[in-house]
Amino acid sequence: MSTNVVRLNGEHFPGPEPVEDVIETLTRWLENAKAGRLRQAALVGVEADGTTVLAWSGGHRDLVGSLDYAKHCLLRDWDSA
Repeated sequence: MSTNVVRLNGEHFPGPEPVEDVIETLTRWLENAKAGRLRQAALVGVEADGTTVLAWSGGHRDLVGSLDYAKHCLLRDWDSA
């Protein structure tokens, strides 16, 4: 499947093959939720065609600050790459 959607760095998005890192991350989060350690969650994803998907549950006020912190961490990691 070809696509004309490109990432910010100019790379094309891969096809719909599973991404192991995503599977491992979501599995770990699910295990934490089932164990009662994860109390609130906000998820942001990018589908194979470049579409952004969002979901959240368990609250709103605490998540806003957490999302700001996540953005800070993502940008810091991006700058160091």
